[in-house]
Amino acid sequence: MFPDSLEDEGDARIIGYQATNELEIEFDDFAGAQTLIHALFEAGATNVRGPDWSVEDPTTVRRTEDAATRNAVSNARRESEAIALALGMELGPVLRVSDAAMGRNRYTHSSGARIVVTGSRIRSIPIVPQPVSVSREIYIEFSLVPPQ
Repeated sequence: MFPDSLEDEGDARIIGYQATNELEIEFDDFAGAQTLIHALFEAGATNVRGPDWSVEDPTTVRRTEDAATRNAVSNARRESEAIALALGMELGPVLRVSDAAMGRNRYTHSSGARIVVTGSRIRSIPIVPQPVSVSREIYIEFSLVPPQ
């Protein structure tokens, strides 16, 4: 419960209160998404965020993450070699590796879509599946050595 206030010539006075109730629903019935959102609006919801798409199968997640990691490491090495070459040097041993994505969920897609109903009700909400992208950011610090 939050107060709504009105400022009048520097004085603020409470003119009412605003209550908010949030609910998170997870389900995997894509075909029923439209029906679910319609039911939420019929039940009085005025604001729906999402949908957010994710990858559930752990084997797919691991396989995809491994491929993304290999690509990120390969890209980091290639870019570092180009920098070393431009400096007239070669890459030496790896000094440090950092996974920039630690602690974040890398397997979701949020369309950023926000459905807000004001006034009249919406009869049908089109739901279209979105691709889920998996990315890895790997930072690798190499030592630089003179060319051999």
